[in-house]
Amino acid sequence: MREKILVIGLDGSRLDLIKKWADKGLMPNTKKLIENGSSGILKTVFPPQSMSAWTSLVTGLNPGKHGIFATELPQENSYTQQVPNSTSIHGQKIYETLSNEGKKIAIINLPLSYPPTQVNGIMITGFLTPPMADCTYPKELSKKLQEIGYTTHTKYATKEHADFFDETFKTAQKRFDISKWFMENNNWDFVMLIIGETEHMHHNYSSFLDKKHPKYNPKSESEIKKFYKKIDSEMGKIIRLAKDATVFVVSDHGFAPQYGTVYLNNVFEKNNLFKAKKNLDFLAWMVSIVKRFGWRARLQKALDRTGLKMPKKVEEKLREKAFENVSADWSRTKVFCTGKYGEIKINLAGREPQGIVEKKDYEKIRDKVIHTLKNDSETGKLVKNVYRREELFSGPFLDKIPDLYVEFKKPHVTSVLTPKNKFFEKTGAIEGFHTMDATFIASGKNIKKQTIKGANITDVAPTILSIFGIPAEMDGGILNIFKNKNIVKKKAGISEKIKTKRKRKKLTEKQEIEIRKKLEEMGYIDVM
Repeated sequence: MREKILVIGLDGSRLDLIKKWADKGLMPNTKKLIENGSSGILKTVFPPQSMSAWTSLVTGLNPGKHGIFATELPQENSYTQQVPNSTSIHGQKIYETLSNEGKKIAIINLPLSYPPTQVNGIMITGFLTPPMADCTYPKELSKKLQEIGYTTHTKYATKEHADFFDETFKTAQKRFDISKWFMENNNWDFVMLIIGETEHMHHNYSSFLDKKHPKYNPKSESEIKKFYKKIDSEMGKIIRLAKDATVFVVSDHGFAPQYGTVYLNNVFEKNNLFKAKKNLDFLAWMVSIVKRFGWRARLQKALDRTGLKMPKKVEEKLREKAFENVSADWSRTKVFCTGKYGEIKINLAGREPQGIVEKKDYEKIRDKVIHTLKNDSETGKLVKNVYRREELFSGPFLDKIPDLYVEFKKPHVTSVLTPKNKFFEKTGAIEGFHTMDATFIASGKNIKKQTIKGANITDVAPTILSIFGIPAEMDGGILNIFKNKNIVKKKAGISEKIKTKRKRKKLTEKQEIEIRKKLEEMGYIDVM
């Protein structure tokens, strides 16, 4: 009998909340999947970050092997960072393997899938797709998206907008609509649909989970419940279309209330490990004024009015500063924070452009940072652990990954900014942030009825491939969820019908600026 698999990704969903609402009758379709199949917690990658987590889910690899370990990746011989895209990923994704095996597939709204991959079926790229970019394979599919009013990004990121709820659900509904269209008109084998809008809801309403949270509001739960009820209704429609398919419902991470921002660079400065650049030079000042408004285009337009031309060296310097994420005096900085997830780098000589820490002192500095963060009077009480990178990752990209990561007792974000005399700030516009506990639900004719334990996000890909009888060499393993033990019988290969293209492609400057604006709006990066 021909195998079919439907994967529904509910970005950021919490299994405990799903089960609670399902038991109350708000999610009958999901309840049926849970009661008739296997469910449990998926331990995601650390830190729990969407791009690296979804990539681990579809490759079965840890970030040290697939190379996506942050929202922005560091550039060689530079302190600048740039947004990755699908061509930044190393290792084969399950949809490439399935295409190579001749399976008819649809990949809809998967984060970090732009530019789209040639597949045996369709692909509509997801989060981090630049505005107005070609987001479909094949290209002519874009006409169908226009016909139904499909968009790659939600209109609003925060609930301050009056139409936030309606617009967010409308965007999600279009993703279900295009999935139904594909399933009704194709003899398909594999459909993967990601609903990123559940994450937007959790970012905006998660404070209801803790009565002691500064923004606690019990009404917030009713908003998320109402959203999930609508999502469950749409899920029911495509599950019925899927008929005898094995259905997976997964997420990339969980959510909890977010308790504040920790300014790690200020903590490091207090402990003589970091030195902020107090006086911005003229070029940096110009960037800070114009970059939020399409920095280079507007500056060039202003120069054109005067008949002046921007000197090439100035243009290059402006671009470098526009993507530099830390304002530091590098000649006096040993350690610096690089992002929102507690990432810390050593300013290592021979690796960083202006590195001052000698290789022989590398471990000594790491030890000092760990001791400092655990014992600092300002932030020590917040810190649960500080990990060396090799404790979390393995693979050929280990050397590119930040040297240390901070884990907090409760969800906090970190910042690369250095506001004067400020080490900590209570909650901002984003009320919820990511946790390590992702959702896993599987249901089908050969799936056991059970609660699973000890599952990892890298286990999803090899488990899916095993249903099709395709072996996989991955970090993850095949989950013990089957009634009859699956026998992986045929070797994965590349058919002549379709071959994966792996040409590396960078985003244009304009595309990257637009994506960074979106990331900043969602609280994923700081903009200097």
